[in-house]
Amino acid sequence: NICKVCSDTESVGLSVDQLGGIDVIVRSMQEHTDDFFLQAEACGAIASLCDDAPLVKEAFFNLGGIAVVANAYRSCKLGVSIEESFYLMEQACVALTTQTTKPNHIDTIHSLGILDECIDVMCREKSSNSTSLTIALSNIIVNVLVNSHSNSSSDGSQARAVAGVSLTLKALKGLNNEDRLAYLMSSLYSVSDNIDYVRAILWNSGRDEILSVMRDCLESASIQEISCLLLSRIYTKVQEITNAIRASDEIVSIQTAMKKHREHSSVQEAACLALRNFCTISESPNDRIVAELFDIVNDVKQASMIHCQ
Repeated sequence: NICKVCSDTESVGLSVDQLGGIDVIVRSMQEHTDDFFLQAEACGAIASLCDDAPLVKEAFFNLGGIAVVANAYRSCKLGVSIEESFYLMEQACVALTTQTTKPNHIDTIHSLGILDECIDVMCREKSSNSTSLTIALSNIIVNVLVNSHSNSSSDGSQARAVAGVSLTLKALKGLNNEDRLAYLMSSLYSVSDNIDYVRAILWNSGRDEILSVMRDCLESASIQEISCLLLSRIYTKVQEITNAIRASDEIVSIQTAMKKHREHSSVQEAACLALRNFCTISESPNDRIVAELFDIVNDVKQASMIHCQ
C-alpha cells in the first residue's frame, strides 16, 4: 500500500530491497506455504514493489522468486474455495507480470508451467470466470507474448515464440470475456508480422481457434474485425511456409462477419483485406473454395456501396 500513495514507486522498491525486504517476503512465502492470505498478499506486495523498478525485479528473480510464486499457488490451491483460489491466481499473475521484461525471466515462467495450470483452471471453471482474474491472466499472457516478440533476436527466440503463441491460443478457449478475447487476438495480430509467430500459430492449429472465436463472438464487431485482420496477416506470410493450405470455412467465417456487421465499415474493410490476401495464396483452389468466393462477391459489392466514402 505504500507504493499506492507514493509517486516514486521505484525509490520505494529500491529502499525496501536495500533493507532486505524482498528477501524477507520471499523467505516468508517459503516458510508459510499453507498460509493462503500471506501468499496472496505477498504476491501483491511483490507486484507493487517490482513495478517500474528493474533492479528490484532482478533481485526478486535472483532469489528464485518466480518459482516461489508458482509454489505458492500450487501449495495453497488445495483446501480453499474456488473464489480464494481465483484470488490467489490473480495475485500470482500480477506478481509474475512484473517478471516478463527479460527473456530469461520469461523462459523461467514457461519452464515452471504455472500459466498453463492457471488456464486449465479457467477452462474447467469457465462459467464462473472472475473478471479480475481474467484481466490479470490475459495481461500476463499478452506480456509474455509481446515481450518475447520484442526480444526476438535473443537466443531461444523461436521456442519462446511457440510457447507464447501456444499459451495465447490456449487462453482463447478458457476465457468468456469478449473484451479480453479481443485483447488476446489483438496481441496475436501485433506479433504476426514475424514469420516465427505465424509458424507457431499454424503449428498450434491457430486458424481453427481464430475461426472458433469468430463463431462464438459473432455479435462483437471488434472481434470480427481483429480476427479478419489477423487472418489477413497470416495469408501474407503463408507463402513462406510449406503445407499452409486454404480452407473454405475461412471464407464462410469472413462472409458471416460481413453479413452480420454491414454497417461497420472497419469490419467490412478488414474482411475485404482478408479476402484479397486469401486469394493471393499460390495454392490452386478447389471447387468448393471457388464456389464460396463467387458467393461472397455480392457481399463485397454491397460493402463498397454502403461505405462508398
